[in-house]
Amino acid sequence: MRGDGRVFRLGNRSRFYWCAYFLNGTEYRESTKTTTEEDALRYLKRRMKQVGSAQLGHSAFVGPKGDRMTVNTLLDNLVTNKKTRGRKDPSSELKPVRARFGSVTASKMTSSSIAKWVEELLEGGKARSTCNRYTQLLGQAFNLALKRRQASPTLTAMTSREIAARGRSLEQSWSG
Repeated sequence: MRGDGRVFRLGNRSRFYWCAYFLNGTEYRESTKTTTEEDALRYLKRRMKQVGSAQLGHSAFVGPKGDRMTVNTLLDNLVTNKKTRGRKDPSSELKPVRARFGSVTASKMTSSSIAKWVEELLEGGKARSTCNRYTQLLGQAFNLALKRRQASPTLTAMTSREIAARGRSLEQSWSG
């Protein structure tokens, strides 16, 4: 039916099914990474829900490019943005963040993976303020990407209170 998108194969060029759909007059095409038409239709249906949500203004639609963006790219954009606005260059503070999450796809980031990393840092002797700074910069990178509609809003950033609470609970377990 019109407006539901379509599923197709690229002849002999690919074993995967592809889908196509429109949003605001722009056609988006992407691989469904499935070999059965049923799975491809399921993928298209899920993507069309995202399109519908964007049309209603409930969430930002980032498309296939945003789904492939890595954390390193988000951090690079943050550094560029801060330099452009005449702020301090956070490159040296981002080294541990890049080492841990740089190659991770931004849409695969979770607050639980960040929380686990923060716990490891605190157990390793890092100060709560240092952990807070790392997560603050990571959150700024994601917020900038959301503002620019470059990444999907999958990450729930940890607040400084959550980080402080984790630090206090670890300190209590060390002293007890």
